[in-house]
Amino acid sequence: MEKTTTSGPNFIPTGPDQQLFDTLRNELRAEIAPQGVLEEEVFRILVQAAWNRRRVQVLLDGLRQKPDVDPLVDPASAKQHDRLTQYETRYERAFYKAMKELGALQTTRALRDRARATQPEVELPASPVVDAARILRRPPKPIDATDRAIQQIEQEALALMVRSRIRRLETEAAALDAVAS
Repeated sequence: MEKTTTSGPNFIPTGPDQQLFDTLRNELRAEIAPQGVLEEEVFRILVQAAWNRRRVQVLLDGLRQKPDVDPLVDPASAKQHDRLTQYETRYERAFYKAMKELGALQTTRALRDRARATQPEVELPASPVVDAARILRRPPKPIDATDRAIQQIEQEALALMVRSRIRRLETEAAALDAVAS
């Protein structure tokens, strides 16, 4: 595999890997169908983790296919094999972590959409990070100015938490890329 740009917002492989990366990203996009900025950000992290995991798997396959060398026994190959399997595990964790986060965002979006269609009298906060299921379990009550202010503060706090979580995921992914390079 050719060298790729693995950091920053323009994470795109170069050379012949470009087409493989585009195919992976397009297939994942078709299956997952992210909507909105938050889902797109988490989706980008998911694609990056999936791509890097595939890159590591190609390197591991190459190491395992060397004739007369068992990477689990040969000391020189064992060290490289161990490092690559650590990277593979890290990227796999990042992938599943992003999948979980994306699933939570999409579940919240689906609950919001259903609630808006079936319970138009329930006022839902605009933020996609607010747990719609919790809101829908509460009986509706009249909302005064104080309640609106509290809701706005809660929404802003949750949005900050999600942005922080996304930054942390990006930082972890960038650190993994730096170590893998």
